[in-house]
Amino acid sequence: MDSFYRGTLLVIVLALAILCYQIGFTKESYAVVGLGVILELSFWVGLYRKTQR
Repeated sequence: MDSFYRGTLLVIVLALAILCYQIGFTKESYAVVGLGVILELSFWVGLYRKTQR
């Protein structure tokens, strides 16, 4: 995957995680906070994943 697209995708995933945290804590919804955690974990895994060539 091209580094530009990978970086853009990671920024979008992190923004969605922050949005889920904001909505989840405001509405006291554990499901939305859980979705935010999953999105944030996918951000960190994607950030540190080594590319195989």
